[in-house]
Amino acid sequence: MSQFDDILGADEPAPIGHNNPPDDRSEKAIQNDALVELWRVFMPLGCFWWRENTGTAWQGKKVKHDKDVLVLAEARPIKFGLEGIADIMGQVRGLAIAIEMKDSVGRQRKQQKLFEQAWVKAGGVYILARTVPEAIRGVQRALAQRRVESLSIKS
Repeated sequence: MSQFDDILGADEPAPIGHNNPPDDRSEKAIQNDALVELWRVFMPLGCFWWRENTGTAWQGKKVKHDKDVLVLAEARPIKFGLEGIADIMGQVRGLAIAIEMKDSVGRQRKQQKLFEQAWVKAGGVYILARTVPEAIRGVQRALAQRRVESLSIKS
């Protein structure tokens, strides 16, 4: 047993989806809670986590701005982020981790599956989770599988 066994889950964690009540909140709420919990749980090991956003914004000359309406002249879309990238990205002791959070009915889109394949092929860990405990256990499992490498680093 090492000093990190409580974080790494020395007792075999329950399989994903096992004894986890469904989380009926929005994906955004689940993602936010997962991000907070990932920092709290893995901070002692040395970690860094961030929320990855993708989408489209609009830029142009402001013509009119009312309470809920913004009118732009010469409007043009600006796409940001990598399509399909996981919701939460991070690393723990040098292990690159991507976590895709889904609500109780969410499914991976084609671009998300392509990102998963590329990420894993490049040596990263990809976790698909529906609840915060599933995300935490996924990281614990990945660290436990790479225990020798992750715990042999001298600080």
